[in-house]
This record gives sequence, C-alpha cells and structure tokens, in this order.
Amino acid sequence: ARVNGGIPQGAGPTSEARSIRNWMANTRRKSAAAPAGPDEHEGARVNGGDRAGNGDRDREKGTRRTTRNDGAAAARPAGRRSIDGDSSIHHAHNSQTPLRVRVYLLTYFFSSLTIDRQYWFFGLVPIGWIASSLCEWLGVPICHTNVQVQSVADPSEVAEFGYEGGPRQVTGVYQCAPGCNPHLAFTRQQKVYLGETDLTHAELVASVRRVESRWRAPDYNLFGKNCNHFCEDLVHELIPGARMPRFINRGARASCFWTAGLAPWFVGRYVKDGGSWTGGRVTTMAERERRAMGVA
Repeated sequence: ARVNGGIPQGAGPTSEARSIRNWMANTRRKSAAAPAGPDEHEGARVNGGDRAGNGDRDREKGTRRTTRNDGAAAARPAGRRSIDGDSSIHHAHNSQTPLRVRVYLLTYFFSSLTIDRQYWFFGLVPIGWIASSLCEWLGVPICHTNVQVQSVADPSEVAEFGYEGGPRQVTGVYQCAPGCNPHLAFTRQQKVYLGETDLTHAELVASVRRVESRWRAPDYNLFGKNCNHFCEDLVHELIPGARMPRFINRGARASCFWTAGLAPWFVGRYVKDGGSWTGGRVTTMAERERRAMGVA
C-alpha cells in the first residue's frame, strides 16, 4: 500500500530510504519544471524563507506549470518564437489584453568563443581569444548582447532580438532562437533580469518596430552605435528607467573618452561595416532560420 503522498510502507530500511529519496527527487524536478520568477524569489526571502499562508497558491502554480504539456504545447513547434507570428508572446493574436512579460539582457562573452578566426604567426597564436580574455580580466569585457522577452504565463514563449552592422541598406535588427545567436551560440552566456512590462501585444510589436526603424545596418559603429547601445535603447523602450549592467559598453565609453571622440570617427570612416564582426551574416542567417520555421 502507498500512503503519505505515495511513499511505500513496509519495505526494508534500505529500499524505503531509496524510495523516499527518489520520491523527493521527482518532487523537486516537478517543482523546477518552469523557472521561478522574481515574485517567487521575493516570496522565498520573506521571513527567512517562511512562506506560510502561500502554500495553496504555490501548489496551484506548480500544478499549472507541470501539467501544461499537452494540447497547444504539443501542437506548437518548439522552435517557432516570433514577436508577431502565429506563436508569438501573446494569448490571442492582435489582442489588446495586457501581457505580463519579463525582459532580460543576454550577454555573449567573446573570451569563451570557440570559433576564433583572429590568429597570428601562421595560425599558431589565437590573438582574438587572448585579447578578449585580457580585456575581461581588466574589467572591460568584449561582449555581444541581445534582449530577451519572456512570457510570464508561459515561460517557454521567448523572443530574442539583436543588432549588427552590414552593407545592406536595411535594418540591422534581427530575431533569433533564444540563446542561439548565430556565430555566438557556443560562447559563455550571462542572463540578467531587468524588469517586467504589462504592454499589450500590439504595443509590444509597435515598440520593437520603432526601435527597428532607428537601428539600420549601415549606421553600425563599434564605439558609437553597437549592439549594446541597441539593447539599451530597446530596454528603455519597453521598461523606461531600467538600468543596464555597468560593464556593458564600458570599453566603448573608455575608448571614446580617451580618444576625445576620435575612435568612433575613425571606425566609421576607415573600418568596413563600422567594425561589425559579422558584417550582416547574422541577419541573413536569422532570416533563413525564420523562413525554415515558417515564421514570416
């Protein structure tokens, strides 16, 4: 017979202890099925972690998270994540109902780049990796950032946006699979929570479109208008007053200061694509990825 939540009774000490451990491990896995948001973390800190009085509500949340693996979730391809496509972050397309979404800053660090094309001495010295690792050690990391927008109601619904330079006279803003920015998917990543917004789906799309129109590929500049500047603009569009981590763009700010503004001018005038490392290739790859997934 099984009592007390399914723990077998009457077994020997060893088997009973093993069953209890397995039961507890399964319970922990179920409760961790969806990432805890800031509300849950805040609730856990109150009164030294005592969440008395909230047990029923927490169990309701856990049940809702762990049982949402049928119906619409099974019918929707896991990779289709579009801000304005069929499986975007909203409950009903063109709905005016406010959405609760979390905004994150995702940083890709070049010091862990596994595909480094910058070599010296006949390919024997990975100068790109050495330089980026040294800069990170000095507190001015060389990094790329994207903005992620995640639904609170369904944490599997995520959209990620980035910016790059290139020769095409189009916007440099692209949308890619979450955490899989082309050319940088295998680097070390850091995700920072910046806040939440209650914009409607239409307002969310309009905000992205406004920022998109301001950030064209030919305008990219490694020191004056790079991917980190774009993320700051998009975050402020979604959450006015939100603060970015201080290490973001620290190197660009220092370069502009110590060169009296000559660094952006020199890069814009003499460096191809404004110093963009990928030169439009990420935007092209992201467009191909979206077409392959059936997302316009």
